[in-house]
Amino acid sequence: MAFESLSEKLQNVFKNLRSKGRLTEADVKASLKEVKMALLEADVNFKVVKQFINAVTERAVGQDVLNSLTPGQMVIRKDTLDSLKSLTEMIRETAHRSTGTVPLLILQATHSGRYSKPNGYPEPIIAYHNPIFEKDKPIADTAIISDDRLKELEELYGEAAHLAEEAGFDGVDIKACHRYLNCELLSAYTRDGEYGGSFENRTRFFRNAYANAKANVGDDFIVTSRMNIYDGFPYPYGFGVTEESGLQPVMDEPIKLIGILKDMGLQMLDITLGNPYVNPHVN
Repeated sequence: MAFESLSEKLQNVFKNLRSKGRLTEADVKASLKEVKMALLEADVNFKVVKQFINAVTERAVGQDVLNSLTPGQMVIRKDTLDSLKSLTEMIRETAHRSTGTVPLLILQATHSGRYSKPNGYPEPIIAYHNPIFEKDKPIADTAIISDDRLKELEELYGEAAHLAEEAGFDGVDIKACHRYLNCELLSAYTRDGEYGGSFENRTRFFRNAYANAKANVGDDFIVTSRMNIYDGFPYPYGFGVTEESGLQPVMDEPIKLIGILKDMGLQMLDITLGNPYVNPHVN
């Protein structure tokens, strides 16, 4: 529970940073203050936290790397590769100096889906309409992502994994949780086409994205996932339930999907539940 809480707090810090048009020194200092509090609340040793925060501040602020940094530049692309190489080197150097250990660095590859804010304000991209989320403000049909675009994104996961390896990461996480796009597709019972309806169709994007990532990296590079095994929403709006089960979890499909991924080479999986924004009591 402590790790899950820490993870969500850190994700919220970075989500706030991504929503800004441009990062300033003040933004980074304020965010590091939140990171410090989250680490302390998770019972991380005070001296370790202090050393870590001081080292990151020195590298991030002291060298004026923020004068023209935008959140978009933290997306992994060929033109941001050098910056990310510097970042992975900085993290390893800082961690080793502060704790005497070198962390395993996993890049999270995700599409924000209905939480997308490419320009700093909500511009949702959805797999299907969901009244639990949209309530009395339905999202326009034009926001439903096309099958052709999903096929393009599957290829981009392979490119992202390759670039992550070049940037010095130890692995990549094909994120499939908390109602981001990959997660939402797992419950796309009402969607037409190749990515909706049947189990095979609903898991197609996840399987193809994972396969493309594996095909574009070396044997020692980790391809893993953080995956919702239960959304906490009734059929047809949640994964890990059936039409008859209501909110009662039914693990047949999640276990089947994990078995398929294992056969594809998955060796490590982080499982989670629910959605921190809509049913945090489950999450």
